[in-house]
Amino acid sequence: MIAGASGLVGSYLVRSLIDSPDYAKVVSLGRRGVGWSHPKLAQITVDFGAFQALPEDLRVDDAFCTLGTTIKKAGSRDAFRRFDFTAALQLARACLARGARTFTVVTAIGADPQSRIFYSRVKGELEQALRGLRFPSLIVLRPSLILGRRTEPRLGETLAEALLLLLRPVLAGPWRKYRPVEATAIASRMVAVAQAPKPGMQILESNQIG
Repeated sequence: MIAGASGLVGSYLVRSLIDSPDYAKVVSLGRRGVGWSHPKLAQITVDFGAFQALPEDLRVDDAFCTLGTTIKKAGSRDAFRRFDFTAALQLARACLARGARTFTVVTAIGADPQSRIFYSRVKGELEQALRGLRFPSLIVLRPSLILGRRTEPRLGETLAEALLLLLRPVLAGPWRKYRPVEATAIASRMVAVAQAPKPGMQILESNQIG
């Protein structure tokens, strides 16, 4: 099961899951469809605040969450938190109740429940809450700036991308985790780690992704 298939990382991930011979069926959850169909793909339109509405007989082996927005797009801090924290946590609970053995989620570099930065604090609180659910395997990816062609360009990220690409040669050693990472690399890594899960919580920083 994947939530966020219409986003940058999610759009690559859903295709990677479908291409994988290890998955016979891929269920995409979203407020809208992905815009294409495939025999292995089932699409469920869902309100991200009502995961209890999912069919009770739906079984999940591996769950993937690429939900994410910005405070600007959400409209307020409260709206951002409802989407990036509450919706993701509700998804996790629903998938765990339906048998999920792994939960693989994209948060962000610097995620920390004690951070003074609101965005990083919410991401860290999500990681902390997910850990409390005790999935057999919880996999957290913390990418730096994500590279790829977005359907909705973000000016701030475009400027940051240009700066980080310029600085990339000097981002070595402990600074390596700040290098930008391709969305395709994140998607590929998510599939790979879910297919060879480790018990407990596994955190992959940006330099461990691609």
